[in-house]
Amino acid sequence: MKCEFTEIDEPRLIALKRHSKPLFRFVATFEYINATQTSVIFKMIFETASACNKIKHFAIAKNEETFDKLENELIKMRSSGYL
Repeated sequence: MKCEFTEIDEPRLIALKRHSKPLFRFVATFEYINATQTSVIFKMIFETASACNKIKHFAIAKNEETFDKLENELIKMRSSGYL
């Protein structure tokens, strides 16, 4: 996957543009809730509805898989004292 980070506003926002297919822009925003909770809004922005529909059937499950992996890593980081 070839991507270009187009904006990083730590700790609030990460944006990137994907240069390999499927092409899309990605924006993730983070909002502090409390010491153990953060709201994450994740958007994949396609140039056309058709491009979105081509991957929609598997992208939702793959995104859930990615967030499950992220959650596991954050749990490991917390238990090791990193967070």
